[in-house]
Amino acid sequence: MITRPSNKDILADSLLELLQTTPIQDISVAVICKNCQMSSRTFYNYFKDKHEAAAYIYSRMERSCREENGKLLQYRSYVKKWNRVVEENYTRFLVNTLCYKGQNNIRDVILESGVDAVVNIMRHNGCKELSEKDKDVIRFYCVGVDDIIERRILSGKTYQDGNLQASLFYAHTPISIAKYIVGFDEDDG
Repeated sequence: MITRPSNKDILADSLLELLQTTPIQDISVAVICKNCQMSSRTFYNYFKDKHEAAAYIYSRMERSCREENGKLLQYRSYVKKWNRVVEENYTRFLVNTLCYKGQNNIRDVILESGVDAVVNIMRHNGCKELSEKDKDVIRFYCVGVDDIIERRILSGKTYQDGNLQASLFYAHTPISIAKYIVGFDEDDG
């Protein structure tokens, strides 16, 4: 059976298409709606503004990288898949959203998604409880990872091989969280 995408996804895909060539600050809600032949009223039923729509696009993409065949991926595999998906489909999206540094920018969404991914992987691997210190360490680590990724994407220097990126992030994982994410992948070697 063919399933029709939801209006929310159609609007998000319209913005994603526009972001392939245009920075987010140069795109209006009216342009997003015209691109997919929907009304701005429909847009505002799903999103409060274009930045929330961009956050939805990123979250949708990032969540798709967490699993494969219904199984939660381990950290190295997650980073490699995230890298591959970004390289194939989302580099221009990130360039054209990260260039905006004003209110409601996408950085907080990227950070929270990264923190959530690490926490989920840790819990899956037996971490029963996270202390406030552990949560701070995860956030600190993710801020650094996000900064490296943002600088590389905005400079046009991407990791052509997800293995390099995964290895770098893996090698610099803080000791207090490493025991829950290092050594669980088949290719950890």
